[in-house]
Amino acid sequence: MNQSTQLNIKRKSLYVDDVVLHNGKPLFSFIDINPTELCNRTCEFCPRHDSKLYPNQNLHMKIDVADKIREELEELNWVGIINICGNGEPLLHKDIVRLVSALGDKIHVEITTSGDFLTTDLIEDLYKNHLDYMVVSMYDGPEQINYFDELFNNSKIDKSKYILRDRWYKEDQDYGLMLTNRAGTFDWNKSIGINKQCFYMHYSMQIDWNGDVLFCIQDIYGKTRTFGNVNDKSLWDIWESKQMDKYRELLGKGDRTESPCNKCDASGLIHGYGHYLKWKNI
Repeated sequence: MNQSTQLNIKRKSLYVDDVVLHNGKPLFSFIDINPTELCNRTCEFCPRHDSKLYPNQNLHMKIDVADKIREELEELNWVGIINICGNGEPLLHKDIVRLVSALGDKIHVEITTSGDFLTTDLIEDLYKNHLDYMVVSMYDGPEQINYFDELFNNSKIDKSKYILRDRWYKEDQDYGLMLTNRAGTFDWNKSIGINKQCFYMHYSMQIDWNGDVLFCIQDIYGKTRTFGNVNDKSLWDIWESKQMDKYRELLGKGDRTESPCNKCDASGLIHGYGHYLKWKNI
């Protein structure tokens, strides 16, 4: 794990590992939003490397879906992180500034991007419209560091408001990532194991472009199963549903025999231990 990844995990922990109870149950502290099914890159470590496996689609989250998410989170007095990332390039959302703005100034909103489409004007617009933080994953080489630092400096954005992650490494260095097979979507020939705990479902939610709440962050490409849609159900009702509780209990016990967990090689232990303990004692 490289230094930039370690720093980002430590930073996120300040929000994500804070356990807040709602109606006596741990509330999710991290939401990843998939804003678009488009990406301009075909990275070797991503299912999009093979267009037959995961093709580009011109599909985007509607602003009213973001509005509903914000309204519900404000009612919950939510204090976690919304990360606009998903499985594509967020800046290819046809109205990304409005999407960020719709999520409101009372919620901590971040974007994870390759930075390919960043300009000083776009950076300024995003931060003026309630973006709190940006994670830029650099895939091309160390020469990108000065380029992006200068871009943010020209936009008058302080270094405390963004991080540059070095991701330009080769396969033998896992591309600079915490590489996973994305719940079995990829075959990295790694040992999986079905007797390992995982805390993703104890603290996080994954919301697709159409409002579907997916199984977890790792299953965003396979989309094996959903727990409901935010257009039809409240976030809280989905979160405390019997279906989600079933998998929380299984994964808390280290039981990965159910799909898609039985094919997943993700650790799932970086965040969420405190949430797991609270769920366990309910």
